[in-house]
Amino acid sequence: MPARKFNKLRQRKKVALAIIAHEYAYGREKIKGLIEYYSRHTTWEIDRNKLFQPFVKFSALKNWKGDGVVGEIYNERDGDIARSLTMPYVNTSSSFHAEGLPSVRIDNKLVGKMGADHLLQLGVDHFLFVGPTDLLHVHERYQGFSKSIK
Repeated sequence: MPARKFNKLRQRKKVALAIIAHEYAYGREKIKGLIEYYSRHTTWEIDRNKLFQPFVKFSALKNWKGDGVVGEIYNERDGDIARSLTMPYVNTSSSFHAEGLPSVRIDNKLVGKMGADHLLQLGVDHFLFVGPTDLLHVHERYQGFSKSIK
């Protein structure tokens, strides 16, 4: 029997998407990408909320019985919940609160470097970097930006 057919016969894994940025385009695109991936390559079953949407709140995970979670952490409470889970958890946010958790993230230092390199190629010679200092991704982008400018 071909491997692909065999995979379809395996027990489905129940996975939750704790993507709290679903209100924004990047969050919706992240959910869309995860659903596209699982529909082609896995035996996942995505858990849905009460409105049948393919994401759940972190608070719903406290007593949830599933096989794994893919999510975003933006505050200490959600980080604590993720660390307390007994199933695998993968973080997809750039957040100080996700420190120590398995993560798939954007290379924010490279994003900052690319922005600076673009401005340098345009001949710009005065620079200002603006962003909230309490967000990890902003701090990392600043590091890449300032290093490239120097």
